[in-house]
Amino acid sequence: MQTCLDAVQAYFDTRNRAWITGDVEAMMQAAGLSQRRHGIQVERMTASIERLRRSMARRGRRLLRAHSNVTVRHLGQAADGTRTVRVDEHVIWVYADGRDYDVEARLIRHNQQWAQHGGVWVLVGCRESSEGAPVEDVVEDASSRLAFEVTVREERRPKEKTCVQYDRLRAMRYAELWWNGWNPQFPRLSDDCTNFISQCLWAGRMPMKRARNRGQGWWCRLGAGARDEAWSYSWTTSQALFAYLTKHVGAHLVGNPQELKIGDLVFYDWTGQGKYHHTTIVVDFDGSGHPLVSAHTDSSYRRHYQYSDSRAWTPRTTYRYVRMPDTFC
Repeated sequence: MQTCLDAVQAYFDTRNRAWITGDVEAMMQAAGLSQRRHGIQVERMTASIERLRRSMARRGRRLLRAHSNVTVRHLGQAADGTRTVRVDEHVIWVYADGRDYDVEARLIRHNQQWAQHGGVWVLVGCRESSEGAPVEDVVEDASSRLAFEVTVREERRPKEKTCVQYDRLRAMRYAELWWNGWNPQFPRLSDDCTNFISQCLWAGRMPMKRARNRGQGWWCRLGAGARDEAWSYSWTTSQALFAYLTKHVGAHLVGNPQELKIGDLVFYDWTGQGKYHHTTIVVDFDGSGHPLVSAHTDSSYRRHYQYSDSRAWTPRTTYRYVRMPDTFC
């Protein structure tokens, strides 16, 4: 008889093929669902795949290959026999960008509920992580990432008020190293996007400005846990970071995303009402000169800056392109 884990594996095997083909029928069968009886559930299952494929098509990109590395983080059982499964889906897409090829990656977290009906396991509930809707997850072993942690910890920051050059490449390298993980020196938050970007800026030698008031400066106590709240609002919230960068460190707006450089930032207002909800860092550019970004919350690597495949995106979404200064004084 098929076990619940067998059903989970079959689901993600067929999901991996659906990224390329767009054919979700096999995925529905693996989940024990039908469009007629489970329309809403099927829409939730297929939404992320359809958003990505539409986004690639609008940009004139052609998906060539998808590779999914799936890790089951938790498997629980309720009194009624329903199984709760938490899964990390690490997806890498290869796509054609004109005559070139490029790669994008993302870490998607799933909370699923499976129930057995007539000897068949059926996916009765599912939720995926996305910007503005993180899924609670399990702390990972960070031992494989301690080399960079030690490097950062041992670095001495200048005590005198001197000008420091922004190291864009170092900020980018930090984003590449930690885009799908968490540096144990810093708090791990459920809504982690700005916390991650602040770490990238600090790795790029942007100096902390400490203050007793959390509403002032830009700072985080190293080693702070998620419950300590030992950081400024500007360290962890997009709106406050935007204000701090543009008012206090000399960052400025540019009108065209193609004017950005590696290490610059993009801020997102999903509703178009003037409040920023998400922040990303530029790590590269595609063949058309559009920024590719990395981010946390929905952990993303070399993602197209428009985020039009995000569940948080709306037609009212507006962007702010922030050019970081070359020096901090």
